[in-house]
Amino acid sequence: MLDYRVLTFLALYDEMNYRRTAEKLNMTQPGVTHHIHYLEEYYNVKLFEYDGRTLFRTKNADRLKKFFESVKAEEVD
Repeated sequence: MLDYRVLTFLALYDEMNYRRTAEKLNMTQPGVTHHIHYLEEYYNVKLFEYDGRTLFRTKNADRLKKFFESVKAEEVD
């Protein structure tokens, strides 16, 4: 089973907005930020960056998404 922080990452990857991700997951925006920072520290990579007020995915985020999606696809329900 995927860690709940990974599910937060996947939701943010799709939404590209911390507030909407928090609403979708029924959690706070600081909670989403905490989950992303945890993953960035754990994998020692930057996953998202801002250019002004616009959020962008990094190449590391793209790689991690592919990995997590493959793990998610292989999970047995």
